[in-house]
Amino acid sequence: MCQSRRIESLDIDDARELVIGADDDPASVREMAAAALAHLDDSDVLDEAEAIVAWALGLALRHLRELDAARSWLDRALSALAPGSDDHTQVTLTLTGTMAYLGELAEAEQRLRDAEPSAALAGRVTFQLAAVTERVGRVDEAAAGYHDALAQFRRSGDRLGEAHALSGIGLVELESDQPSAARTSFGAALEIYRELDLEMLIATGTHNVGLAAMRSGDLVRASELLGESARELDRLGQPFAETALDHVESLLLLGRPDEAAERATRALESIQSSSASTDRAEMLTALGLALARGGAHDVAQRAFATADQLFLDQDRGPWRSVVNLRRLQSEAAPDRSTLESLLTLSTALRSTGMETAAIDSDAAAVDIADRLGAVHLVEGAVTRLLELDVDDPRRLHAEALRALVEGDLQSARRSARSALSAVTGRLGEPLTLDLKSALLAQRDGVIRVGLETARHLDDPSMVVELVLATQHASSFDPETADRRWRNANELIAVADDGARLALVRSCDDRAEFLDAPDRGAVVEALAHHAFLLSDTIIRPPGPDDAGRLDRSAAAIRTLAPWLEGPSEEPLLLVVSGDLARAPWTSVSTRSIRLVTSTHVQDP
Repeated sequence: MCQSRRIESLDIDDARELVIGADDDPASVREMAAAALAHLDDSDVLDEAEAIVAWALGLALRHLRELDAARSWLDRALSALAPGSDDHTQVTLTLTGTMAYLGELAEAEQRLRDAEPSAALAGRVTFQLAAVTERVGRVDEAAAGYHDALAQFRRSGDRLGEAHALSGIGLVELESDQPSAARTSFGAALEIYRELDLEMLIATGTHNVGLAAMRSGDLVRASELLGESARELDRLGQPFAETALDHVESLLLLGRPDEAAERATRALESIQSSSASTDRAEMLTALGLALARGGAHDVAQRAFATADQLFLDQDRGPWRSVVNLRRLQSEAAPDRSTLESLLTLSTALRSTGMETAAIDSDAAAVDIADRLGAVHLVEGAVTRLLELDVDDPRRLHAEALRALVEGDLQSARRSARSALSAVTGRLGEPLTLDLKSALLAQRDGVIRVGLETARHLDDPSMVVELVLATQHASSFDPETADRRWRNANELIAVADDGARLALVRSCDDRAEFLDAPDRGAVVEALAHHAFLLSDTIIRPPGPDDAGRLDRSAAAIRTLAPWLEGPSEEPLLLVVSGDLARAPWTSVSTRSIRLVTSTHVQDP
C-alpha cells in the first residue's frame, strides 16, 4: 500500500507512482494527489506532471465510487496530454471506464473507437471497448471483444490484462446463463491476481467467483466466498457494499434471514453514508422483499428507502414505482387500501411499458384479495393473469381461484395441483433472489387456494397432498406420495400458507382435520425456542438453560398437543412453508421423524 505523505514538488516519477498505487490503495492516493493539486484553480492549465497526478486522483476517486469528481479530474488530465501518447490513451481508458459507470455509454464507445493506441496498449483499448459494449447490451460483440483482448494480452505477456479479459469473459458467461463456465473463467483470473499479489483485485476476483457459485446453485461455497470478499474489501478501506449485498442474497437463498438482516444493515449504512453502489438499486429492491419475508421488516424498509433514493438520483422514475410495488408486496398485514394501491400501480406500470412488474402487481393484488375474501374486486387482474402462458403458475393460480369462487371444486383442485407442481419445480433450480421471492409468495397463494378447496370438499387427504408437494424439488405426483405415506402409522401434516395453518392427521388409512392454532402464536413460540437453542450453543452453559428450554417446549406443546405422549412408533411430521425449518423434534415428548423432500429425517 502507499504510505500517506504530502508531495512537496510534482516530480513526474512520483506522479506515476501515484497512478500505480491508485489500484491498490485508492484512499491514500486520493489524499496525496488532492494535496499535490490543492494549489490549482479550476481555470489553470495542467503541466505534464500535474496531469499525471490528476489521472491518479481520478483513478482513485473512481475506485471509491466518487464518479462525478473522478470524471472532472480525468477530463482535465486528458486535455493536458498529447493525443496519441500512451499517457493520453491510458487516461482515455480510465475516463471511459468512469463514463460507463455514469451511464455515458455512447460517448465512451465513440472515444474508444477514436483512440489511436500503440501496439502495447491495443489490447487494453480492445478490452475497454468490449466492456462498454457489454454494458450497452451487445453481449455477443462484447464476448468477441474480450476474447480478442485475451489473445492480444497473451501475445504481449500482459498477465494483468489477461486476468481482466478472463474476468470480462466470465461476466458475459454469467449474463448468458452459463454460471459454471463463468466460475472457471473467474477462477483463472483470480489465480493471476494472486500470482501478482494484488490485494484489492484478489478481493474483487473472489467476489466474482462467489457470484458465479451462487448462480450455479452452490450456495454454501458462494456465501463463504462473498463473505470473505466483503471482509477483505472493508479491511482494505474499499467500498464493500456491492459485495456485501451479494453475500446477503446468498444468505437469504440459504434460508438464513437473521444473518442476512445483520449483514444488510451494515451494507446499507455504507451506501447511505457515501456515494457507493449507485448501480445496486435493483438488487436492494429485491433484497427488501426477501428481508421482509424473513421477518426483518425494519431493515427491509431501509433497503426500499435507499433504493428509492438511488433511483431518484439516477432519474429512473419508473423504477421508483417498482420499489413501491415491492413495499406493498412486503406489508405484514395488507388491507383493502393495499389492494387498491396495487391495482392502481398495475395500471401505472403498464402505461410506462413495465409489463413484467405490472403482472407482478396484478398477481399480488389477486393474492391479497383472496386473503381478504374480496376476489370480486380484482376481476380485471384475474382476467389479465388468465392471458399468460398455459404453464405459468400465476395463470394456474388464477384458474384455481376463479374455479373456487365459482364453486367448481374439482377444477380448483386440478389447477391448484398443477400450479403447485409448476412452482415446486422452479424452486428446485438455481434462482435469483427476486425470482425465488416471487415463487415463494406464489407457493403460499396456491396453498391458500388449495386449503380452501380442501375445506369445501371436506377432504383432509388433499391437505396432506399439498404439504407433501411443497417438499419436492420437482414435479409432484400426488398418487405416488399418497401410496407412500397413507399407510404410515401416523402422519401429521402442517400446512402453512403464510397467513394461517391447517392441520391434518393421517393414520390407518384415514385422514382427519385437527383444530389449528393461531399461526402467529406458533411462529413466535417456535422462534423463541430456536433462539434459546442457538443461545446455549454460542455461550457457556448456564444453570437454568435446561429449565428455560423445557418451559419453551411446553408452551409449544400447549399449542400443538399432538406433540405430546408416548408412542411405540415415531410420528411422521411434514410441514410446508417457512415453518418447515422450525426445531420440531426438540419440543416433542414423543419420537418424531421429519419428512423432507423424498426421505424421512431422523431426529
